[in-house]
Amino acid sequence: MHIALDGSDLASAKLDGTTVYVRELLPRLAKILKQGGHRVTVFSHSPIAPNVFGDDVKINITKGRRFWTQTVLSRVLFRVKPDLLFLPIQTVPLYRPAALKVVATIHDLDFLEYPKMYEWKNQLLLRWFSRVVARNATRLIAITNSTKHAIIKYYQRAAEDISVVHHGFDKKNFSLPVSEEEKERVLTNLRNKYNIKDNSILFVGGLQPKKNVGRLIDAFEILKNRGHQVQLVIVSGYAWKEKNVLDKIAHSDHREDIRVLRKVPYCDLAGFYWNSLVSVLPSVAEGFGLPILEAMACGTPVVTSNLSAMPEVAGGAALLIDPQLTDSLVQGLEKILTDEQTRLKYINLGLARVADFSWDKCAEETANAINRALNKETVTIQ
Repeated sequence: MHIALDGSDLASAKLDGTTVYVRELLPRLAKILKQGGHRVTVFSHSPIAPNVFGDDVKINITKGRRFWTQTVLSRVLFRVKPDLLFLPIQTVPLYRPAALKVVATIHDLDFLEYPKMYEWKNQLLLRWFSRVVARNATRLIAITNSTKHAIIKYYQRAAEDISVVHHGFDKKNFSLPVSEEEKERVLTNLRNKYNIKDNSILFVGGLQPKKNVGRLIDAFEILKNRGHQVQLVIVSGYAWKEKNVLDKIAHSDHREDIRVLRKVPYCDLAGFYWNSLVSVLPSVAEGFGLPILEAMACGTPVVTSNLSAMPEVAGGAALLIDPQLTDSLVQGLEKILTDEQTRLKYINLGLARVADFSWDKCAEETANAINRALNKETVTIQ
């Protein structure tokens, strides 16, 4: 069979959970599909870095930017006529060959659960694209059971049409230090480069409203007022509706101990986890929450939300808090900061938990979903 892969995100310069997923998954998936006897073509609107795929995987670059999936890719599919199209993002060409099977990944439906946390333009696009893909893909991949339940709730898609495939994490980049000497060398360079201290609370992620960073700042101020000698380090890209968070930091009495770092190279992230007393992800909603696994793999205890996908990903190996209560967040962080036995408990639980996740496993389960879709009748547009 001829399998088409949407590789457009491989040409993206941004680095978030979705682009990490695409970059880690597609090369592994293409290899597995080729080994299974399929012919694989990767489609993109821009050149893909060399050596991402093997020589036996065809790359089809067809330029175009605006609504590329709905326009350019749609036309190419009628010309090339593959048997199945895999989209690692939650969209699907509305117009496509009638016989084409489609497998698509839905990362989250948080914009339906928390619409006020999204800009209205993004809200409209997400609603339209997600509705089309949820109702028209031959098979869906949900990255957590939390997302699967949301698909069933909002789009009434049959549970048997949805495969739950968890993310993996980069085991080469996120791990324990090889030695204390290596750790000290990395951390000395890191602290000098970014002007951070050794006693830090770490947040990795965007500053959009669902990440709940405003409440984290409130909790941090309480901890500082109680005498905790800690720094809050925020490693973040740029996100929508982040002005309120930045204003809150600017007016904080402890703003000198809050560091917002942008465009941090991926290779530096492990050092931030090693440098931190605790990693916190206090979001009210997440599609998955990769920083949970990254922190655990680096031997950093995790405090995270008891909502959405986070308890599923943490699997009992993180200290869960109610993200809607500042006191709950303060108590969770303070427990890790002051109780060494609790801290060691969550370090060890986290190291055991991450053994359940890998990108190789993710690729194998994705290939299984694709093969299941190849044996099913196509779904017509509703």
